Amino acid sequence: MDNIKKMLENPIARNAMIGLGIFFIVVIIIVLIASCSGGARYTYEEIEAKMISSAKKYYEANDTNLPSKDKDKVELSLQTLIDGGYVKETAKITKDKVSCTGKVVVVNNNGNYLYSPYLDCGSNYKTKYLLDVIKDEDNIVTSGNGLYKNDTGYIYKGDNVNNVLILNEVKYMIMSIDDNGIRIVDTTKRGSASWDDRYNVDKQGSMGINDYISNNINSRIKDTLEELYNNEEVYPKDIKGYFTTSSVCIDKVSINDVKNNDGCGKRLDGQVFSLLTANDFFKPSLDENCATNNKACTNYNYLSSLGNTWTITADKDTSYKVYKITSGNLELKNASGMASYKIVAYLDKNVLYASGDGSEANPYVVKTYLEK
Repeated sequence: MDNIKKMLENPIARNAMIGLGIFFIVVIIIVLIASCSGGARYTYEEIEAKMISSAKKYYEANDTNLPSKDKDKVELSLQTLIDGGYVKETAKITKDKVSCTGKVVVVNNNGNYLYSPYLDCGSNYKTKYLLDVIKDEDNIVTSGNGLYKNDTGYIYKGDNVNNVLILNEVKYMIMSIDDNGIRIVDTTKRGSASWDDRYNVDKQGSMGINDYISNNINSRIKDTLEELYNNEEVYPKDIKGYFTTSSVCIDKVSINDVKNNDGCGKRLDGQVFSLLTANDFFKPSLDENCATNNKACTNYNYLSSLGNTWTITADKDTSYKVYKITSGNLELKNASGMASYKIVAYLDKNVLYASGDGSEANPYVVKTYLEK
């Protein structure tokens, strides 16, 4: 006691003790404020990511609730995640201290799951679906370059149409939108491949057989597409979930009918990756002469920029020829020949918009949440 009394009588010691006391009081106040405010504050995008990680944890404990069939989907509400202790109430963790509603949509795409969060924080923030951004009324045109509305959905026409898209650093072009999702074609420059190089009995040589698939035996080009899809380095499991299956037209078509072959008599269901059909090449052209002159179809046509590439369409009048886009023109070539190939696929309707306006300088970017 005497020592404490002496310290208090010493002005320097007394001031030091008072200062130390004030310091501890300030620390306690800061801790209390942080505790009351819920700790760390997150951006809305960070909360979306937390919703996905929380949903994955939820389904680890409730895996029987996951969609089991291709194209099936389930929805998990944000409130369920909050009630289960997987995530805190948004008012406690948003920087704006606002209460939000939301959900996580989980879609089974060919056995791979797409986790798609949706967050609604009123005027502060709302998650955007890529589909809604693309088909916004301001983007629809009735003449010139752009996105046209038709009986089945939407289609891009012209050569400067702001349809560029980036998914996981890979560049695509959006072709159309229909009930199945967003149809895209990739622009990656790959090595050449043959459509098929098997021995053809009709030609008595290795000219190839122009059956895309027959008796459950794939053509070489179909094998190539499947090998690429199954390559985890090129398409990680998380990214595979962004692509939905579709029904692919594998009609064989005569040269005189190729432009007008809008229907399809033979389809292959449950496909993820495919190629352009021969008829796809003509559809984007805005040249009025395209109706009577195939070469004119290369004009005002963004697909002309793809270069030489195989289509999925084979010749009806031979057993070995296939349609190939060559220097912007559509030609029949031997299946055994070599050419590049451009993947055509559908993005799921539930993929999210991150940024961009579809132009070359500012492409649409798909919002992704990849596990690290």
